[in-house]
Amino acid sequence: MKKGNIMESTEQVRLEFLLNGKKQSLFIDPTLSTLNLLKIHFHLMGTKEGCGEGDCGACTVALGELKDDSVVFSAVASCIYPAVKLHGKHLVTIEGLGSHSHLHLIQKHIVNSHGIQCGFCSPGIIMSFFALFAMNSHPKAEDVEIALQGNICRCTGYEGIKKAGDSLISHLATVPDAELADAIVPSYIATTIEDLKSIAVNEGIATYRIPHTLEEFKEATENEEPLLMAGGTDVRVQMKQHKIPSDRPIVDLSAIDELKKIALKDGMLCIGSQTTITECAKNQLIQQYVPELSDMARLMASTQIRNVATIAGNLANASPIGDATVLLLARNASLEILRHASKAVERVPLRSFFKAYRKTALEKNDLILEIEIPLQESEKSRTSVHFEKTSRRLDVDIATVNSASMMTFAGDQIISWVVAFGGVGPIPFTVEIVKKDKPLDKKLDDTKLAEIGRMVLAQCSVIDDVRGSTEYRKALVKNHIIKHYYTQTMPGQEG
Repeated sequence: MKKGNIMESTEQVRLEFLLNGKKQSLFIDPTLSTLNLLKIHFHLMGTKEGCGEGDCGACTVALGELKDDSVVFSAVASCIYPAVKLHGKHLVTIEGLGSHSHLHLIQKHIVNSHGIQCGFCSPGIIMSFFALFAMNSHPKAEDVEIALQGNICRCTGYEGIKKAGDSLISHLATVPDAELADAIVPSYIATTIEDLKSIAVNEGIATYRIPHTLEEFKEATENEEPLLMAGGTDVRVQMKQHKIPSDRPIVDLSAIDELKKIALKDGMLCIGSQTTITECAKNQLIQQYVPELSDMARLMASTQIRNVATIAGNLANASPIGDATVLLLARNASLEILRHASKAVERVPLRSFFKAYRKTALEKNDLILEIEIPLQESEKSRTSVHFEKTSRRLDVDIATVNSASMMTFAGDQIISWVVAFGGVGPIPFTVEIVKKDKPLDKKLDDTKLAEIGRMVLAQCSVIDDVRGSTEYRKALVKNHIIKHYYTQTMPGQEG
């Protein structure tokens, strides 16, 4: 059977979750998307399908998860979010907010600010607003813009939508703190917490395993070669495009709590492989020790994707233009990999992880456990890291060329300078411009910077594709070198 451009199998998986305040229990095909679940099983048509690949935001819904006896909401793209992942969660759709006779506060402000034109994209925009304001009653205007990065309005109604955000911020500033929660979150949410607690763990079925520990993962991958899926933001798109067989068995890694920790260990910042990009961006340890990773996350995809996708998935995907990839390469990160064949844990430097286009050091059923980022130890030197991305759009776009530069200074000298590039060749690569035994004066002229640019280009084979010609990419490499240099040596004076 074929629904939603994905061939569906006949084996059913148990699904229990809450939908707009009501507990639901049913058996579904494990390949079914949340969007199609809403339409096919519940006949809820308010959530729209635009691109079908998680890019336009029309299908945005709010996903509630129980944490410390409260429900935490995040926006997700329902067109690529597997319905089976809803198990044990509370899904809120546009139908779960207001009604024709009584609009929700967000809907009122959207209408009054003329933020609705044809209306097709409006449900997704409203749900993005809801997920933001439900978790942050007093966001800044910038927070609203970030929350709406993944929502496209073809009618160009952005001015009205922006006014609605400003209006909501102003209105909520006047609401007493005791009434803030009720102003945004429907009252039925609080009454369903015990229902969420009562839902038993779902281990999946033979064709869709959901391990909750590493031992269960080992059992699930012992005798076959399933597809290992984290957030699924890339896998689901590839299934729709028929690049991955939809009937291939899947092991869903997202329920393994052991792989969601962020901690300091032996001079390293260790990030569990199932930590989402959003969790990384908000984590205090990352903000303290690797702040550029938090800053860079805003340029990765959209809020709806960042809430689900993982940085480890970005690496395992082996795209030559992964944003996290170049930053971690410059930082000389390593990966802890659980080897299926030997059952041993092996540390693999990221700089030797990428072997060829879309090929990595991962072998059958190998699992990335964590990403390890070495931290600066010497008090006699200062390290600066800078990320740069050239793309056609600032937000939610794939880079033509991206790069990250890590400079270490001692006095007026650069004692180390490493730059990692993506989008230049078939795999991301790293160039050591300044070695520790050959320091360079901090003040470089244009001639020296041009020489460095030529040296970098001599070490790579530059590609030519739809995003940019070979000559354009060569110019970008040189320009990135210049931008890194001025940003890191003379902040505020970059060219």
